[in-house]
Amino acid sequence: MRLSDLVDLTADAAFVVGAGQRILAINEAARNLIGIPEDQILGRACDELMGRGLPGGQCLCQTIDCPVYDALLRREPVPLPWAEWQTHDGHRVPISGSVIAAPSSEAGGEVALVTIHVRGVTTPANATLNIRLLGPVALLADGIPLPMPPRRRVIELLAYLAFAGPGGAQRDRIAEDLWPEESIDLSGPRLRVLLHGLRQLLASAGLEPPLRRQGTLYVLDESPALRIDAVEFEVRAHAALRAVDGLDSPSAIEEALALYQGDFAAGEDFGAWAAVHHRRLRRLYHDLLARAAVSFAVRGAIERSVECCERALQSDPLQEQFQVALITYYGHLGRHADARRQYEDYRRILASEVGVQPSAAVERSLMEAIAAT
Repeated sequence: MRLSDLVDLTADAAFVVGAGQRILAINEAARNLIGIPEDQILGRACDELMGRGLPGGQCLCQTIDCPVYDALLRREPVPLPWAEWQTHDGHRVPISGSVIAAPSSEAGGEVALVTIHVRGVTTPANATLNIRLLGPVALLADGIPLPMPPRRRVIELLAYLAFAGPGGAQRDRIAEDLWPEESIDLSGPRLRVLLHGLRQLLASAGLEPPLRRQGTLYVLDESPALRIDAVEFEVRAHAALRAVDGLDSPSAIEEALALYQGDFAAGEDFGAWAAVHHRRLRRLYHDLLARAAVSFAVRGAIERSVECCERALQSDPLQEQFQVALITYYGHLGRHADARRQYEDYRRILASEVGVQPSAAVERSLMEAIAAT
């Protein structure tokens, strides 16, 4: 891997350290943080930069126990402690970081990638971190929106580990799923950078250590202070479908439906691994809406049944069961024009999307709806 590729793995400040603890490459974020030109940085000993702190304060680099040496020796990430950094213009900012070993043919062996994280937003102690993955992705601490991490793939890694459950996920499998086209030499360092970013994200809400490593296995532990809507929705949906027998109260279903604000990771460029979760969650969503529609209809709340069908068809207009049900409910309400309009809309969608005509079941439901009094 080229040195320039290594420092570009992260949007955080980063630089590469080689033999003799000399700085070989640096990215723009690190140059801006340090505040001096690149030609005055390259070739310098890393402890000249990592050792910078405030007089009498804790430095990021402890030279007695060199984190660069440790990372290269142990071949695993070495965290850097939180410290206070004095910028070139006199400001003080809290920073932390990590050091990971990475191969580099350009440097003729292994080098150390040092990333520095600047804490920008401080969340309240013991805050609850809400990760919204259903619909537009968002982060909230006690309801307060947080900025997204510089690398959006940190959220993808969080979702991946959350769905892996208490059994966790193997390092090689994670790298293979997140970077299926990359070699292990490229995906390995990228995964280490993302793991560091995820730890920083969780630590920002006081959630430490919810991410643990067991050999080559990574596990995201459950925590009452960490809520992930997609995981919570799945748990609530299964519980509601088991608890509701036929025509029982739909309250449990409505609570689960309230969590579904859109499809899984809508608008995000997650890898192919996410497709199976997308389909499973949407199928659960439709199962809940179908059960709720029947329950409302039995209680005479046909308008609520109509709302359930319309909601399902907004996410997937090709769901024939909801097309049939909606036309039928329009008939019960005496809304014959709406029933015929729904039929025509569905017919056009079928013709344009899959090139077929509505089934006999749809034709029959339309005739019954028009005939209903």
